[in-house]
Amino acid sequence: MTKEKSLFTYYIEGVSIKNYLNINGRARKREYWGGYLFGTINAFILLILAITGVGAIPAFILLLALLPPLISVTVRRLHDANKSGWFALSLLVMLIPGIGEVIGLIITIIIGVLEGTKGENQYGKDPLENTDSQTKDLPSDSNPS
Repeated sequence: MTKEKSLFTYYIEGVSIKNYLNINGRARKREYWGGYLFGTINAFILLILAITGVGAIPAFILLLALLPPLISVTVRRLHDANKSGWFALSLLVMLIPGIGEVIGLIITIIIGVLEGTKGENQYGKDPLENTDSQTKDLPSDSNPS
């Protein structure tokens, strides 16, 4: 039995130096949702700090620092579905007051549920195949008794 990475682990890997601005390759759904879940939680906390005036400037700077890894994981998620990363620009619709947030949320969900291309595509190897091949050599948890 293989142990799956947690959503939080994917988030930490996404904001690390290795993947902070990485728009190459492909991201599986779990990596995408891990990035968005914890990125949104952190953004919400930072917005509360900014609104209440407790460290508004540092909170705003940290909030801006959260954007690049979310953009890069979105581009890699689109690559997994064999789509151009330029489609990530469609999320700019969120800047439209009122309806923009709703449309942006719908686009985010659509990107998150897109099926990835099976096997290799123009953006790289299938991240699910990479996971499977990396875990085949791990010892199993079964106890021969």
